[in-house]
Amino acid sequence: MLLKVDLPDGAYVADVGFGVCVLDFPLRFETDVEQRTAMGTYRLSEADGLFLLSATQSAGWRTMYAFTCSLKFNQTMRLATGSHPPVLSCRSQAC
Repeated sequence: MLLKVDLPDGAYVADVGFGVCVLDFPLRFETDVEQRTAMGTYRLSEADGLFLLSATQSAGWRTMYAFTCSLKFNQTMRLATGSHPPVLSCRSQAC
């Protein structure tokens, strides 16, 4: 699940999922800027109406997610929290 969080200093993207390719720290929601965390270097780009979240690997950049900014209300989150927090709509996960 990918969340967009709007804070006073700007928008961020946070990955609250699990697996091999995950964000260990929220990224600023800015395209074409490399962003470093303790786990790696990431960047957001935009193509054909989709945002792409990529990470560097030994062979170069690898796309982890392709997503839009359309809101999706997650039934699992509603059951867990008793509310309907909006999440970004992920079209695919490459990892």
